Formats: sequence, structure tokens, C-alpha cells
Amino acid sequence: MTSGVDFTVPLLQVPTNIVLNALCLKAFKTSKHFSDTFDYLCKSKEPELERLTTSIDLGVFAPPPRDLRLVVASDAKIDFAGLKVPPYMELVGPVVQPCLTPLMQASPTLCLFVRGGPTVLVNLGARWRTSVKEAVEIAHALRILFEEAHKKGIQNMRLIWKLVKKPEPTRKTTKPKSSNKSDKSTAQTSMAALSAHDLARNLMATMWENPPDEWDKIDEILRPVIKKDHVKIMPWIPVQPMSILVTGHVVVNIHHGSINSFNEALW
Repeated sequence: MTSGVDFTVPLLQVPTNIVLNALCLKAFKTSKHFSDTFDYLCKSKEPELERLTTSIDLGVFAPPPRDLRLVVASDAKIDFAGLKVPPYMELVGPVVQPCLTPLMQASPTLCLFVRGGPTVLVNLGARWRTSVKEAVEIAHALRILFEEAHKKGIQNMRLIWKLVKKPEPTRKTTKPKSSNKSDKSTAQTSMAALSAHDLARNLMATMWENPPDEWDKIDEILRPVIKKDHVKIMPWIPVQPMSILVTGHVVVNIHHGSINSFNEALW
């Protein structure tokens, strides 16, 4: 569950963050879906677990019970490698959503694309927005990856990049005011009568008011592989990421480090 509020929370977003936290706590306490799910899990667990406890009960609304048992969505080999698991912990993880629909059935076009060669998957999460500066840096890194692959004889590597663009702040421009209000005839002056200085000034003003799209740099950086139709850049991946991973064609999986993405990459 995420709010989308920046971290560290800016002062202007503190009230929003407080309200969202209050709504979250209210949802946990009043949601019938949550209570029904909680009751079902309590009844369906092994009898040796007397009580199933969530983090909401661990001192948030009431003191934690003395005979506390923790159900953790972790795996001993992944999260506790070389460490002793405390006796009060029940490890039931990792929790990974299975691939419900095969890729060929969900998206035949994307499936054929992935089958064309080893694939790099860039998927930075549902809420992440990438600035143009960050996207350009990522594009440079991906180009280096492609160039190194080509040196090793891998000519058919693919790229699937979920890129959600972060809006850039707009530049406010002011048009120069004419020193002579009655000088309306200047707009009718022929191009031939303009001096070289005037032409250069008008050109610079046009470029400032309509700057080139900074996002075009990504196409320029990846142009060699884009020409080969080996790149798919999209704002949203239309299938389950797991359906792409289980094809066996993904050789590099770049994600934002969430537990779900981490476990999906392992499984």
C-alpha cells in the first residue's frame, strides 16, 4: 500500500500524509474484507498457531500478547541466510503471485518479441515516475549493455522498458514588449528587410519558446537497436511481469527493489 507522497515528506505534503495514514488505519479497523480475511486465515492455519497476528496488533492499538507468534512472508534461505530463525517466527514465504495467463495467450506479439532473443526487462514499479535526466542515464547504461553483448556475438538481444515519464516543470517565458506601442507596421515588414541580427534574435526566441523535446535523446541513444526493432518502450506492461520472466528468455531483470520484484526474479 503506497501513497505516492515523496520521501522525505516535504512540508507541503505533511497534511496529506497525515490524512492518508489516518485513512489507512481506519480501513484496517473498519474494513469487512480485512476482518473476514483475518478470520479465515486464523481458522485455516495449523492448530499449533494459537493466534495469527498482523503488524497492526503489535502495539499499535493494544499491547502485543506475551505468547506472540509472527507469520512472516520470508524464506529462511533468502532472508535469514546464516542466521538462526527465532522460535516465535513462522516463515511462510516468499509470497509470489503465480503466472495466471501464459504470455502467448496474454500477448502473442510480446511473446514473439521475447522469443526473438535474450531479453532485458526494465520494470521500476507501478508508482515510479522517471525524470528525463534519469531516463537518459538509464538509456546510456542500456546502450553500453547492448554494445558489450554485440562484442560477444549476441546480436539479437531485446529490451522491454516500462517508462513512465515524470512531468518536467514548464518554463515560463515572457515576450519582449515593444518600446513603441504604435509600431504595428513592424509585423508587416518583409523578411528581406530584416537584418541578420533580427533574424538571429527571432530564431533564438522561437527555440526558447519551443525547445526540442528532451525525451528524444532516448531514441538517439538507443537508435542502433531501435532500428532493428529490438526495443519496446511503453508506459505500462500489458501483461503480468511474471509471465515474461517464466519464459526463460529474460537474462537481465532491472527492478526497483521491492520484495515482490525481488522474489519474482528469484522464482
